[in-house]
Amino acid sequence: YIANTTSSYPEYERLFATGTLTAWSFFGVAQYEETNWNPMNSADISARDYIHQRNLLIQTYKMSSRVWSETETRQYFNGNNLPYIEEFTKNTSRGPIVFRLFFGNTGLEHDSKAFHAFLKIALIGSQVMIYNGHSGIGKNLNLSSIESNRGYKLTVNQNYQIYFLGSCVPYAYYTDMFFQRKVSAVDSKGT
Repeated sequence: YIANTTSSYPEYERLFATGTLTAWSFFGVAQYEETNWNPMNSADISARDYIHQRNLLIQTYKMSSRVWSETETRQYFNGNNLPYIEEFTKNTSRGPIVFRLFFGNTGLEHDSKAFHAFLKIALIGSQVMIYNGHSGIGKNLNLSSIESNRGYKLTVNQNYQIYFLGSCVPYAYYTDMFFQRKVSAVDSKGT
């Protein structure tokens, strides 16, 4: 637990406003042509990053782990090339934490339908969303382009959220787009 101060962010206590802190961490394969979406036996460099975060959640934060079944995954995405999703849980004094890791293709112009389906879920239903993949030179997380390609709206949760965009130059490409989606009566800048 990290204490809040009156002059710094994030405001950690607000992450438990709904009782449960839910986080999604998306790992996009580094090689868009990669079809092995199981990080436990993939040679893709992003698989190493996935395994590193997985081990941190289990060993350091003592979270329990389970891999989503095909049936569970197909409740949200019923296409080809199912992503690998692993869920970590822990009960804390503040409330339960549910942390989900996604491994698959995140390239807008590649096999990214699964990513978009789960991104939609993460934006509306999580308090923390982490992206670890190519920026696609401003394309892979371009919410308007994803909406146009997929034919559905990506709605963001109006509660307090933290986004971490871990790609090449994400601040230049994506921050304004996410800020605009978070504008509300109490936060005119969406920050």
